[in-house]
Amino acid sequence: MQISVKTAFAFLLMITFTSFVYPECFPEEVSYIKFVESRILSESRYENKLSIESLKKHLKCHPDKEVFYKLAVIYEPIAKLFS
Repeated sequence: MQISVKTAFAFLLMITFTSFVYPECFPEEVSYIKFVESRILSESRYENKLSIESLKKHLKCHPDKEVFYKLAVIYEPIAKLFS
């Protein structure tokens, strides 16, 4: 009985932390809607940071010129601050 409980617990942990349950990449259309559509250049540094992270998540799985351009638009004012 002890072994089966430990085995079941280990199996549940393994399923929880695998990419099978939480896929790393969404289909392109879903990823675009979730990570790209609502992201624009903002006045807030915090919102820009969130936008950058979100766009990078999409680009990790689906390289798209339009999304690279949006990312560049967000990075451009940041680069001007440091030059």
